[in-house]
Amino acid sequence: MMRIALIGNPVAHSLSPLLFSAMGEELYELVPIATSQELERFVKDAHFDAWNVTSPWKQAIVPFLDETDSQAVNCVVRRGGRILGTNTDVAGVASTIARLGSVRGAHVGIFGRGGAAYAAERACYEAGAAKVSMMVGIEAPLASVDWLIQATPLGMAPLSKTGVPAEEFFQQMAERVRSGICVFDMIYAPNHTPFLKAMRTKTKNALGGRLMLVAQAHASFRFMLGGEPCFSEDALLRILETRSVFFCGFMGAGKTTLAQLIAEQIGWEFVDCDALLEKELGPILDLFADGKEALFRAHEAELVTSFLGSEKKLIALGGGALDDLRAQQIAKKHRCIFLDASFETLQKRAKLKARPLMPSRELYEKRLAWYHKAGRCIHTDGEEAETSAKKILEMYF
Repeated sequence: MMRIALIGNPVAHSLSPLLFSAMGEELYELVPIATSQELERFVKDAHFDAWNVTSPWKQAIVPFLDETDSQAVNCVVRRGGRILGTNTDVAGVASTIARLGSVRGAHVGIFGRGGAAYAAERACYEAGAAKVSMMVGIEAPLASVDWLIQATPLGMAPLSKTGVPAEEFFQQMAERVRSGICVFDMIYAPNHTPFLKAMRTKTKNALGGRLMLVAQAHASFRFMLGGEPCFSEDALLRILETRSVFFCGFMGAGKTTLAQLIAEQIGWEFVDCDALLEKELGPILDLFADGKEALFRAHEAELVTSFLGSEKKLIALGGGALDDLRAQQIAKKHRCIFLDASFETLQKRAKLKARPLMPSRELYEKRLAWYHKAGRCIHTDGEEAETSAKKILEMYF
């Protein structure tokens, strides 16, 4: 089996492991790379057989390749002693455009000038666009644009390069586009980006980056492994949108409260793992007091594993439910939300009810690596539950 990675900065938010796992490739890892020196070491180490590339390295990777058909690359494979690269983002953009309409004869504006923007430009010309304008800055000319594609990381970060909040930046942009324009944001997390929120005040013809993510993953699989995936693009998109979501974190993080609150809002089933285990084994406090923690952990591991591959459940894990293996299993097959706060906040919350273990900094730090491995971190310090729930809903659902 091939060893495959995603490299970039950041990568913790990525859903690529879930998609590749669904297509039968379990050995898919996330490798954050922050500097060009780290990028060079990664390529020379030859630890991975293939890798996807995300921002900011899609263009910087090109000099390390023996062959490529693109000036910006998001998919690389070692084959026959050579390093080959291509850009499957082009296929991802093409699939998304086809769902929205047709760019044939249209003027397309692309906000951005990086590797993602290059893929969008190429896909638009291949689909018959009459003109493609690469744009940067709030003053970009938008009045004549029929389509607008957002191809920057702005929206994952709270501020633009000029220091203007993303929401304000895109709202100003939306005021200058015509009604009914077709828009597409290449970002897929959060699901409801500042760009899409702003543009939906002017048009219903708007899509985010999830279909693009699925389509480029489908194309990456074919390029890397030379065969057809076992699921279609539509089937993968359904997996992405319906696969159960886990909530992990230390005691007092709010896993049960938030999972239950969000489940009520989206109509999914809420699962409280600790409550299920208490029904089976009796009070957790008594089990720990009787020296039966090992028994509890064994049943807990079995319960967590039973939910792998499930759909439309929001699953609140116990604070000690993860070890290295289960964290990896969850990260590869599901979205997992790691709820965190300062240790002082967690300690204060945890003391509001009786618990089998007292919250200690040593225990928190021991578990922290597993939480980070399983899911994307959401901080809840100083927030009401409703505020945190809204933030999670916008990011994931």
